[in-house]
Formats: sequence, structure tokens, C-alpha cells
Amino acid sequence: MKYIQRKDNDGNFETVDEFESHKEAKNMLKEYRLSDQSAYYYISQKPCRDWMEEDKFFQGKATQKDYNILKRG
Repeated sequence: MKYIQRKDNDGNFETVDEFESHKEAKNMLKEYRLSDQSAYYYISQKPCRDWMEEDKFFQGKATQKDYNILKRG
């Protein structure tokens, strides 16, 4: 998997998209850079931690501990 990361001027970053191939990611990277010039976008091999946590919930792999963390947070 390839991931597109967004890094803003304050140093905050987030994963904004994921792709099966590098070619797909590269094509979309251009679109992200054109549409939002207030941040830096790049391709990464790994998503940010929040992206991985969200993915657990969407795939139905979340544990009770994950749900408890979500409630607190």
C-alpha cells in the first residue's frame, strides 16, 4: 500500500488517502498538491497512527480496548 500524507505549516500531519500502487498514488498526489497549496503532500509507505486505528473500526477488527480508548478520547 501507498499512502498520501499531508503536513501543514505547524508540523501536524495526517494520512489523507491510500492506494494499491505507486502509480495511482503519484497521480493523485498531483491533484492534492493542486487543490491545497497551504500544506505539503507526499507519498509514504506507512499511514499515520490515527489512520491505522480508524481502519480497525472499518474492518470490524476493533477490540473492546479500542472502543474504550475511543470513548475517552
